[in-house]
Amino acid sequence: MKVLKGKNSANYIVNFFYLLSILNNSVFLSYMSAKINSETRMVTTYRPHMKIIGDILSTTRDDLHSDDGASVTYLIRKANVSHTRISKILSNLVSQGLLEQVNSEGTFRYKISSNGREFLVAYQTFSRFAENFGLII
Repeated sequence: MKVLKGKNSANYIVNFFYLLSILNNSVFLSYMSAKINSETRMVTTYRPHMKIIGDILSTTRDDLHSDDGASVTYLIRKANVSHTRISKILSNLVSQGLLEQVNSEGTFRYKISSNGREFLVAYQTFSRFAENFGLII
């Protein structure tokens, strides 16, 4: 599903519930992982896919001092993700319109789009909301 463009409340609500459905799956998987780990006395924390996406979008929004965008190498370091995995994620974020891909000096660089900014705000809002109820996202 593509993130709907526009600032009307119907699009915001649809996007919010889409994000909620994705996060709901992540919360369930995190809960099951925590339950299994507590039963086996292992302490392992995995970042859900949505957390990685949030980290990538935050990095492209906050950490860049120029308008050139972030290189793949920079995003790999900041998001702590393998090249193979981040390539798939970046491709998906560009196709969804959350990131813009810019060809700069023969390499691709990534900048957050206006839709990406809206999505990131909604994600961060929901993340804080979930944490207030003790949910792991």
